[in-house]
Amino acid sequence: MAFPKNGVVEAPKIVPSAFGLLAVVKPENSADEDQWIRGFSQEYETELYAAKNWDDTDTTSSVVVTAAVPNYFTKIDPFFIEAEELRSALGFLGLDRIERLKRQLEAVTQHAMEQELWDGDIRIGQGHSNRCLTSAAVTVLDGAGLSSKRALAVLENGIGQTSDAGEQGIIHATRDVVALLSSNSNMLFHEEAKDHLQTMGGTPVVVGGGYSGNGPRIAAATAAISGNTTLTINTSTPHYLLAGDTVRYSVVGANIDQSSTSTAVVSKVDADSVTITIASSTNASSEAVTGYIQQLGTTSAKWIYATGTVRTYVGNIDVVNDNLAQALDVSGYQNDMRLKAIRPAAVYFDTSIHLAVRVDLTAA
Repeated sequence: MAFPKNGVVEAPKIVPSAFGLLAVVKPENSADEDQWIRGFSQEYETELYAAKNWDDTDTTSSVVVTAAVPNYFTKIDPFFIEAEELRSALGFLGLDRIERLKRQLEAVTQHAMEQELWDGDIRIGQGHSNRCLTSAAVTVLDGAGLSSKRALAVLENGIGQTSDAGEQGIIHATRDVVALLSSNSNMLFHEEAKDHLQTMGGTPVVVGGGYSGNGPRIAAATAAISGNTTLTINTSTPHYLLAGDTVRYSVVGANIDQSSTSTAVVSKVDADSVTITIASSTNASSEAVTGYIQQLGTTSAKWIYATGTVRTYVGNIDVVNDNLAQALDVSGYQNDMRLKAIRPAAVYFDTSIHLAVRVDLTAA
């Protein structure tokens, strides 16, 4: 191979995870991005009002789907993925920095979309209505902590029992959970001519490098502080937490304002109450609060989810700067160049299936 004239050998191409989100769900795009980047409505047909089996005389019937209020439309709010580079304008002038940044953004797109699909930090922060995997609206099939193979069995059966029309569904799991499953009687396998993993039942499996393994984000109802250092949080629904679990939480009330991005549950009081040790604070009687508590995925405990059909949209990549000074910063004689590449994206799923199971990674 001839040595490049600029004296710099091109970097190896970044290769995203082989069995990640965009391998299972091919991204869509539209020549007219303005038709979807500001938001759109997705129509669904997977939730039925009612369905029955009848005999040939119309006298005997059997209910297939009970009468319900179907979800016909879901409002989808896209977000933007941005990659940034800060380098000296005096070095490696022979390299095309813009094309390099575009390649980096292309490579990180799958990881970024997986992160937003699982934890939904953008949609939660902006109050968007479309769900992420950890939304509190999820149906938890088992929150006690099952072995990986038992959790998969429960989730697979749950898909069949939940879907009105028998939709196949999609399973979402972290790499460690899939590693256990694939080494345990080949519970997951890679079918020939397929570019993704699937279960023995044919359910596609997304192995997300951007998946956190975090549990559902459960809404807090009331909270109290006692002994100046003990915070008790009561949730509006079961929290599925155990003593020793690593959690993040935020609770705000008239006299309480407490939060943490990572701490341990001291004790499980009951199905909807836990205690947490906090820095010294003023005691407060039980009061109504807003906020949440959420188990964080660890090396010993993760969650896996099942959803209906997932769809992804990605837009074109543009290289932009917020202002001219940002493009070339000569303050302090630094001669730094700051480049940003950005693209719109949307990831969402059919909520007719939205299930979760807690996995105990230490269980056989």
